[in-house]
Amino acid sequence: IVLGALAVEADGGLPRSPALKRLGDASYSIYLTHWLVVALAGRVMGWARPWPFVPTTVVLGVAAGLPVHRFVERPMIQLMRRWTEAPPSALSVP
Repeated sequence: IVLGALAVEADGGLPRSPALKRLGDASYSIYLTHWLVVALAGRVMGWARPWPFVPTTVVLGVAAGLPVHRFVERPMIQLMRRWTEAPPSALSVP
């Protein structure tokens, strides 16, 4: 795997993909929401048939994580940046 990655890097790297960048940016939200998707899918679909279960939960996990990233994680990151970049006097209470 390492040699393959080094060979790709030596050839100039992989082409840039906006979809893959978006997935990478949302990976933490996907990680945080996937357990809920797996639990709900297991309850609805059952656990006995892994072939339809695994691809379904992967797709649904990504579908759940992307909006969480857009509407929860990104606004929280922006808020934290504003708080940490604000001058100390702006944060003091009169």
